[in-house]
Amino acid sequence: MTQHNNQAKSSVVGKASPVENRIRMANPASVPPKIWVGFAIAALFLSSGLVACSDRTTQSTSTTETTPTTNPAVSPSPNSSSQTISDRDFLTMMTAHHKQAIEMANLAPTRAKRPEIKQLAQNIIKDQKSEIQTMATLYKTAYGTEIPSMAMGDGTSGMMGKDGSMNGMNGMNGMKMDINALKNAADFDKEFLRQMSVHHQTATQMSQMVLQTTKSPEIRTLAESIVKAQTAEIGQMQKWYQSWYKAAL
Repeated sequence: MTQHNNQAKSSVVGKASPVENRIRMANPASVPPKIWVGFAIAALFLSSGLVACSDRTTQSTSTTETTPTTNPAVSPSPNSSSQTISDRDFLTMMTAHHKQAIEMANLAPTRAKRPEIKQLAQNIIKDQKSEIQTMATLYKTAYGTEIPSMAMGDGTSGMMGKDGSMNGMNGMNGMKMDINALKNAADFDKEFLRQMSVHHQTATQMSQMVLQTTKSPEIRTLAESIVKAQTAEIGQMQKWYQSWYKAAL
């Protein structure tokens, strides 16, 4: 029954990643009629097999369940411990996420008052531009194309839930930023610390998620580096916020 279901679903999504399928489904006119027929067939098989398969599912543990990383430096957070992300989606989403951080950091040279914020912004721009180049190379090598763009100025172009989470994945609200609030903030430094700390937390969560499943040593190295660097920056931002504003970030 599971094999039959997988065959039905594969007729719908083919070899495309979840990100590409969501982009494709956002434009129904681009989907051939035969694909819509496939959806109906898949729904029929899934509904008819649900009852028959449910008992067996509850009695056994899935053989494809992944084991979280045991490295203390990259152990999953409570919000991401049971969630995973594919290599392909990780590269796509993290690239868009890094571009957001760079957009925020680019405001600092003219808006920030404290030299610490300006230096942090410079470091973010330098490091994340380098990582974007690395991810572009990894994606091109693995999938033969450029990384698909994602419109993320107000979230993730259909990938965000109403609560700011990424397709129901709790704790991913850092994918959403408010660039206008940052541009117009009376205290830029304060707003920058607030937004960037949440944004960094999301990057570490996505990295922890891919570490649970990736077989790529290059992606593992990249994800571990993101966790280490951005966790350190979060800690620094929290200290500054406490010192400057006498409150917890």
